[in-house]
Amino acid sequence: MLKRVYSKYIDEKEIFKLDKEYTLKEILSLFAIPEAKIGWKGQKKRFKVIARNDNFIIIARPYNPKKTFEYSILDLEYMVCNHDNYYCKYDYSKAKECVEALRELQETRDDEKKTNISSDGLQLSRRGIAKIEDMVSEVWINVDFRRLSNHEKDN
Repeated sequence: MLKRVYSKYIDEKEIFKLDKEYTLKEILSLFAIPEAKIGWKGQKKRFKVIARNDNFIIIARPYNPKKTFEYSILDLEYMVCNHDNYYCKYDYSKAKECVEALRELQETRDDEKKTNISSDGLQLSRRGIAKIEDMVSEVWINVDFRRLSNHEKDN
């Protein structure tokens, strides 16, 4: 069952309480796993987390009846988000291609850190880049109440 664990606008009473207070970066790092949902500023339809690694989260959602989609890549290290710097290199609605994109994004990041030189590899586009905290309005995660109730019995 999806539960809202972060909201920029909703009263705290409507948010599922976690074990402690987390920043948005911590919530995304710890809980934004595939199938979690991310609400976007000013949008009703939420994005779904397709794939992630330690530094990046790829989210996508249907865009129109023709089954096209829109996507964004969240960069947790720099807390920014945007599309990539290529046009149609990956189909971000497919998990397998997202995993490949994550691998390439990480390789580019690692190469840039080693050499201190900007790379031509896959990275977030610099045009239209935004801060994650300005764009993400909600985070919804799957909560398995059966597991929680079994865990409480164990303690």
